[in-house]
Amino acid sequence: MTRPGPVVTERDRAILRSVADYRFLTTEQLQRLHFPSSQTALRRLRRLESAGLVNRERSDALPTHAVTLTPLGTSALRSGDVPSADGDTRRGRTVRLPGAYFLKHLVEVNDFRIALETDARQRRDLELLDVLADTDRVTAGAATQPRPALAESVTFEGDRGERIAHTPDLAFALRRDGRQALFLVEIDRGTEVVGDPKRGVGRFVRFYLRALLTGAFAGLGAKLGGRDGFKSFRVLVVTTSAARVEAIRARWGTMPVEPEVAKRFIWLTTRDALLGVSLLEHGWRSLDPRDESRYVVAARREESAS
Repeated sequence: MTRPGPVVTERDRAILRSVADYRFLTTEQLQRLHFPSSQTALRRLRRLESAGLVNRERSDALPTHAVTLTPLGTSALRSGDVPSADGDTRRGRTVRLPGAYFLKHLVEVNDFRIALETDARQRRDLELLDVLADTDRVTAGAATQPRPALAESVTFEGDRGERIAHTPDLAFALRRDGRQALFLVEIDRGTEVVGDPKRGVGRFVRFYLRALLTGAFAGLGAKLGGRDGFKSFRVLVVTTSAARVEAIRARWGTMPVEPEVAKRFIWLTTRDALLGVSLLEHGWRSLDPRDESRYVVAARREESAS
Protein backbone atom coordinates (compact mmCIF):
# COMPACT_ATOMS: atom_id res chain seq x y z
CA MET A 1 0.00 0.00 0.00
CA THR A 2 1.35 3.43 -0.93
CA ARG A 3 1.72 5.85 1.99
CA PRO A 4 -0.13 9.08 1.24
CA GLY A 5 2.19 12.03 0.70
CA PRO A 6 1.62 15.73 1.23
CA VAL A 7 -1.15 17.48 -0.65
CA VAL A 8 -0.41 19.16 -3.94
CA THR A 9 1.42 22.46 -3.43
CA GLU A 10 0.35 25.91 -4.61
CA ARG A 11 2.95 25.67 -7.35
CA ASP A 12 1.40 22.36 -8.45
CA ARG A 13 -1.98 24.06 -8.69
CA ALA A 14 -0.36 26.84 -10.71
CA ILE A 15 1.09 24.19 -13.06
CA LEU A 16 -2.33 22.61 -13.54
CA ARG A 17 -3.89 26.03 -14.19
CA SER A 18 -1.19 26.81 -16.79
CA VAL A 19 -1.74 23.51 -18.62
CA ALA A 20 -5.50 24.09 -18.60
CA ASP A 21 -5.11 27.68 -19.83
CA TYR A 22 -2.67 26.85 -22.62
CA ARG A 23 -4.39 23.51 -23.51
CA PHE A 24 -1.00 21.81 -23.49
CA LEU A 25 2.59 22.75 -22.67
CA THR A 26 5.94 21.10 -23.22
CA THR A 27 8.16 20.17 -20.29
CA GLU A 28 10.56 22.93 -21.32
CA GLN A 29 7.77 25.53 -21.39
CA LEU A 30 6.55 24.52 -17.93
CA GLN A 31 10.11 24.81 -16.65
CA ARG A 32 10.29 28.38 -17.98
CA LEU A 33 6.98 29.24 -16.33
CA HIS A 34 7.39 27.58 -12.93
CA PHE A 35 10.77 25.98 -12.17
CA PRO A 36 14.40 27.06 -11.65
CA SER A 37 15.79 24.02 -13.50
CA SER A 38 14.77 21.24 -15.89
CA GLN A 39 15.60 18.59 -13.27
CA THR A 40 13.21 20.12 -10.74
CA ALA A 41 10.50 20.41 -13.38
CA LEU A 42 10.87 16.80 -14.48
CA ARG A 43 10.80 15.48 -10.91
CA ARG A 44 7.60 17.30 -10.04
CA LEU A 45 5.84 16.52 -13.32
CA ARG A 46 6.53 12.82 -12.77
CA ARG A 47 4.79 13.06 -9.39
CA LEU A 48 1.81 14.84 -10.91
CA GLU A 49 1.66 12.13 -13.56
CA SER A 50 1.79 9.44 -10.85
CA ALA A 51 -1.16 11.14 -9.15
CA GLY A 52 -3.10 10.86 -12.41
CA LEU A 53 -3.40 14.63 -12.83
CA VAL A 54 -1.38 15.06 -16.02
CA ASN A 55 -0.24 13.00 -18.97
CA ARG A 56 3.26 13.35 -20.44
CA GLU A 57 3.35 12.18 -24.03
CA ARG A 58 6.16 11.90 -26.54
CA SER A 59 5.80 13.12 -30.12
CA ASP A 60 8.23 12.96 -33.02
CA ALA A 61 7.39 16.65 -33.59
CA LEU A 62 8.79 17.74 -30.20
CA PRO A 63 12.17 17.44 -28.46
CA THR A 64 10.47 17.12 -25.04
CA HIS A 65 7.24 15.68 -23.63
CA ALA A 66 3.90 17.34 -24.21
CA VAL A 67 1.98 17.76 -20.95
CA THR A 68 -1.83 17.73 -20.88
CA LEU A 69 -4.41 17.48 -18.11
CA THR A 70 -6.19 14.18 -17.51
CA PRO A 71 -9.94 14.24 -16.87
CA LEU A 72 -9.06 13.77 -13.20
CA GLY A 73 -6.73 16.76 -13.34
CA THR A 74 -9.39 18.90 -15.02
CA SER A 75 -12.04 17.87 -12.50
CA ALA A 76 -9.69 18.37 -9.55
CA LEU A 77 -8.69 21.82 -10.75
CA ARG A 78 -12.31 22.90 -11.12
CA SER A 79 -13.40 21.53 -7.74
CA GLY A 80 -10.24 22.34 -5.80
CA ASP A 81 -10.18 18.76 -4.50
CA VAL A 82 -6.67 17.80 -5.64
CA PRO A 83 -5.25 14.43 -4.51
CA SER A 84 -1.72 13.89 -3.27
CA ALA A 85 1.06 14.16 -5.85
CA ASP A 86 2.98 11.43 -4.01
CA GLY A 87 0.37 8.70 -4.16
CA ASP A 88 -0.59 6.43 -7.06
CA THR A 89 -3.93 7.26 -8.63
CA ARG A 90 -5.66 5.61 -11.56
CA ARG A 91 -4.83 7.60 -14.64
CA GLY A 92 -7.48 9.21 -16.83
CA ARG A 93 -7.66 8.58 -20.53
CA THR A 94 -4.85 10.02 -22.63
CA VAL A 95 -5.61 13.23 -24.48
CA ARG A 96 -4.82 12.80 -28.14
CA LEU A 97 -2.27 15.31 -29.40
CA PRO A 98 -2.85 17.04 -32.75
CA GLY A 99 -0.80 16.21 -35.84
CA ALA A 100 2.86 17.19 -36.15
CA TYR A 101 2.30 20.39 -38.15
CA PHE A 102 -0.37 21.80 -35.84
CA LEU A 103 1.55 20.67 -32.76
CA LYS A 104 4.69 22.56 -33.79
CA HIS A 105 2.59 25.62 -34.59
CA LEU A 106 0.87 25.45 -31.21
CA VAL A 107 4.24 25.22 -29.43
CA GLU A 108 5.42 28.40 -31.18
CA VAL A 109 2.18 30.22 -30.32
CA ASN A 110 2.61 29.18 -26.69
CA ASP A 111 6.26 30.31 -26.78
CA PHE A 112 5.10 33.78 -27.82
CA ARG A 113 2.46 33.85 -25.11
CA ILE A 114 4.93 32.76 -22.41
CA ALA A 115 7.37 35.48 -23.48
CA LEU A 116 4.57 38.05 -23.42
CA GLU A 117 3.21 37.09 -20.00
CA THR A 118 6.68 36.72 -18.45
CA ASP A 119 7.74 40.13 -19.75
CA ALA A 120 4.50 41.81 -18.67
CA ARG A 121 4.88 40.53 -15.09
CA GLN A 122 8.18 42.42 -14.84
CA ARG A 123 6.67 45.73 -15.95
CA ARG A 124 5.17 47.95 -13.25
CA ASP A 125 4.23 50.63 -15.77
CA LEU A 126 1.62 48.64 -17.68
CA GLU A 127 -1.08 45.99 -17.31
CA LEU A 128 -1.67 42.94 -19.50
CA LEU A 129 -5.47 42.89 -19.54
CA ASP A 130 -5.98 39.44 -21.03
CA VAL A 131 -4.88 36.98 -23.71
CA LEU A 132 -7.09 34.94 -26.03
CA ALA A 133 -5.91 32.12 -28.31
CA ASP A 134 -7.40 30.69 -31.48
CA THR A 135 -8.41 27.61 -29.46
CA ASP A 136 -10.66 29.64 -27.11
CA ARG A 137 -14.37 29.23 -27.82
CA VAL A 138 -17.51 31.23 -27.07
CA THR A 139 -21.21 30.50 -27.49
CA ALA A 140 -23.91 32.96 -28.50
CA GLY A 141 -26.61 30.96 -26.74
CA ALA A 142 -27.53 27.61 -25.23
CA ALA A 143 -28.60 26.16 -28.59
CA THR A 144 -25.57 27.31 -30.59
CA GLN A 145 -22.28 25.56 -31.23
CA PRO A 146 -19.13 27.10 -29.71
CA ARG A 147 -17.15 29.19 -32.17
CA PRO A 148 -13.61 30.62 -32.04
CA ALA A 149 -13.59 33.70 -29.81
CA LEU A 150 -11.26 35.48 -32.26
CA ALA A 151 -13.05 34.56 -35.50
CA GLU A 152 -13.73 37.48 -37.83
CA SER A 153 -14.59 37.97 -41.49
CA VAL A 154 -14.20 40.77 -44.00
CA THR A 155 -15.73 41.46 -47.39
CA PHE A 156 -13.87 43.16 -50.23
CA GLU A 157 -15.47 45.74 -52.47
CA GLY A 158 -16.02 45.02 -56.13
CA ASP A 159 -18.21 42.92 -58.38
CA ARG A 160 -17.18 39.62 -56.85
CA GLY A 161 -17.41 40.75 -53.22
CA GLU A 162 -14.77 38.32 -51.98
CA ARG A 163 -15.23 37.31 -48.34
CA ILE A 164 -12.39 36.06 -46.11
CA ALA A 165 -12.90 34.53 -42.68
CA HIS A 166 -9.87 34.27 -40.42
CA THR A 167 -8.90 33.58 -36.80
CA PRO A 168 -5.67 35.11 -35.40
CA ASP A 169 -3.33 32.85 -33.45
CA LEU A 170 -3.47 35.14 -30.41
CA ALA A 171 -4.92 38.44 -29.26
CA PHE A 172 -3.86 40.46 -26.24
CA ALA A 173 -4.57 43.86 -24.76
CA LEU A 174 -2.37 46.23 -22.76
CA ARG A 175 -3.26 49.25 -20.64
CA ARG A 176 -1.01 52.07 -19.43
CA ASP A 177 -2.00 55.45 -17.94
CA GLY A 178 -5.63 54.88 -18.88
CA ARG A 179 -4.78 54.17 -22.52
CA GLN A 180 -5.23 50.71 -23.98
CA ALA A 181 -4.03 48.91 -27.10
CA LEU A 182 -5.05 45.74 -28.92
CA PHE A 183 -2.59 43.39 -30.65
CA LEU A 184 -3.28 40.40 -32.90
CA VAL A 185 -0.57 37.77 -33.44
CA GLU A 186 0.28 35.57 -36.42
CA ILE A 187 2.95 32.86 -36.24
CA ASP A 188 4.16 32.11 -39.78
CA ARG A 189 6.14 28.87 -39.93
CA GLY A 190 7.25 29.47 -43.52
CA THR A 191 5.45 26.49 -45.03
CA GLU A 192 3.46 28.48 -47.61
CA VAL A 193 4.80 30.58 -50.48
CA VAL A 194 4.72 34.31 -49.81
CA GLY A 195 3.07 35.39 -53.07
CA ASP A 196 -0.19 33.38 -53.06
CA PRO A 197 -3.10 35.75 -52.28
CA LYS A 198 -5.41 32.87 -51.36
CA ARG A 199 -3.18 31.02 -48.87
CA GLY A 200 -0.81 31.58 -45.99
CA VAL A 201 0.84 34.98 -45.65
CA GLY A 202 -0.89 36.53 -48.64
CA ARG A 203 -4.30 35.57 -47.36
CA PHE A 204 -3.87 36.86 -43.82
CA VAL A 205 -2.12 40.08 -44.90
CA ARG A 206 -4.98 40.89 -47.27
CA PHE A 207 -7.45 40.00 -44.52
CA TYR A 208 -5.79 42.28 -41.93
CA LEU A 209 -5.44 45.23 -44.28
CA ARG A 210 -9.14 45.02 -45.05
CA ALA A 211 -9.97 44.51 -41.36
CA LEU A 212 -8.01 47.63 -40.44
CA LEU A 213 -9.91 49.67 -43.00
CA THR A 214 -13.37 48.38 -42.04
CA GLY A 215 -13.14 48.46 -38.23
CA ALA A 216 -13.17 44.71 -37.70
CA PHE A 217 -12.53 43.16 -34.26
CA ALA A 218 -14.50 45.90 -32.52
CA GLY A 219 -16.10 43.26 -30.29
CA LEU A 220 -12.80 42.19 -28.75
CA GLY A 221 -12.90 45.00 -26.22
CA ALA A 222 -15.29 43.25 -23.86
CA LYS A 223 -13.63 39.86 -24.33
CA LEU A 224 -10.19 41.20 -23.39
CA GLY A 225 -11.20 43.43 -20.53
CA GLY A 226 -11.01 46.76 -22.34
CA ARG A 227 -13.31 49.32 -20.75
CA ASP A 228 -14.03 51.35 -23.86
CA GLY A 229 -13.28 48.94 -26.68
CA PHE A 230 -10.42 49.52 -29.12
CA LYS A 231 -10.32 52.07 -31.90
CA SER A 232 -7.86 49.98 -33.91
CA PHE A 233 -5.25 47.26 -33.52
CA ARG A 234 -1.72 46.23 -34.47
CA VAL A 235 -0.80 42.90 -36.08
CA LEU A 236 2.42 41.19 -34.96
CA VAL A 237 3.76 38.69 -37.50
CA VAL A 238 6.56 36.35 -36.38
CA THR A 239 8.19 34.47 -39.25
CA THR A 240 11.21 32.30 -39.94
CA SER A 241 13.95 34.57 -41.30
CA ALA A 242 14.95 38.14 -42.14
CA ALA A 243 14.83 37.20 -45.82
CA ARG A 244 11.20 36.13 -45.46
CA VAL A 245 10.38 39.36 -43.64
CA GLU A 246 11.74 41.35 -46.59
CA ALA A 247 9.99 39.08 -49.11
CA ILE A 248 6.66 39.73 -47.38
CA ARG A 249 7.30 43.48 -47.32
CA ALA A 250 8.32 43.52 -50.99
CA ARG A 251 5.30 41.49 -52.15
CA TRP A 252 2.47 42.77 -49.96
CA GLY A 253 3.80 46.11 -48.75
CA THR A 254 3.67 47.44 -52.31
CA MET A 255 0.04 46.41 -52.84
CA PRO A 256 -2.19 49.49 -53.36
CA VAL A 257 -4.16 50.26 -50.20
CA GLU A 258 -6.05 53.42 -49.31
CA PRO A 259 -5.05 54.82 -46.93
CA GLU A 260 -1.45 53.63 -47.24
CA VAL A 261 -0.84 54.17 -43.52
CA ALA A 262 -2.73 50.92 -42.82
CA LYS A 263 0.43 49.03 -43.83
CA ARG A 264 2.21 50.54 -40.83
CA PHE A 265 -0.19 48.77 -38.46
CA ILE A 266 1.22 45.36 -39.48
CA TRP A 267 4.61 44.66 -37.87
CA LEU A 268 7.02 41.84 -38.68
CA THR A 269 10.03 40.16 -37.13
CA THR A 270 11.78 36.78 -36.95
CA ARG A 271 11.48 34.13 -34.29
CA ASP A 272 15.23 34.26 -33.65
CA ALA A 273 15.04 38.00 -32.99
CA LEU A 274 12.64 37.38 -30.10
CA LEU A 275 14.82 34.86 -28.27
CA GLY A 276 16.57 36.25 -25.22
CA VAL A 277 15.21 39.80 -25.54
CA SER A 278 12.23 41.66 -24.15
CA LEU A 279 9.19 40.99 -26.32
CA LEU A 280 7.56 44.26 -25.32
CA GLU A 281 10.67 46.31 -26.15
CA HIS A 282 11.71 44.51 -29.33
CA GLY A 283 11.91 46.52 -32.56
CA TRP A 284 9.53 45.43 -35.34
CA ARG A 285 9.46 46.41 -39.06
CA SER A 286 6.21 47.52 -40.64
CA LEU A 287 4.76 45.97 -43.77
CA ASP A 288 5.48 49.17 -45.72
CA PRO A 289 8.90 48.67 -47.40
CA ARG A 290 9.41 52.45 -47.56
CA ASP A 291 9.11 52.71 -43.79
CA GLU A 292 12.47 52.37 -41.99
CA SER A 293 11.07 52.94 -38.49
CA ARG A 294 11.34 50.38 -35.73
CA TYR A 295 8.12 49.88 -33.81
CA VAL A 296 7.89 48.80 -30.17
CA VAL A 297 4.89 47.24 -28.41
CA ALA A 298 5.54 49.02 -25.09
CA ALA A 299 8.80 50.89 -24.57
CA ARG A 300 10.09 50.88 -21.03
CA ARG A 301 10.00 54.25 -19.36
CA GLU A 302 13.12 55.51 -17.62
CA GLU A 303 11.41 55.85 -14.27
CA SER A 304 10.21 52.21 -14.36
CA ALA A 305 13.60 50.84 -15.37
CA SER A 306 15.29 51.98 -12.13
